[in-house]
Amino acid sequence: PNTRHAFFNFFLPVLHMAKVQADEPDFLFDVRCNFYLGAYQAAINEASKIRVKTDAQKQERDILVYRAYLAQGNTQIVLDEVKASAEGALAGVRQLAEYQLA
Repeated sequence: PNTRHAFFNFFLPVLHMAKVQADEPDFLFDVRCNFYLGAYQAAINEASKIRVKTDAQKQERDILVYRAYLAQGNTQIVLDEVKASAEGALAGVRQLAEYQLA
């Protein structure tokens, strides 16, 4: 199997979400850094301090927080907070929680 292809397929949605305009700072920089370093609780704590301005920013923050919870093994938190009717990336996070619980 082509591991490079698999790597880009896995990270492409993440890279797409992380796209930031040149004149706008990445408001989730510290959250992402902690998440990718495996400091999941630090990522969750940092995300709780962030004040979001738009629904898109809120969703982007929530996705990282719920992924951090899943990485910690806290699937029930994700299932309790993300509705079954969620759409988009949040629906994918919920499906991953359901899979991990099974």
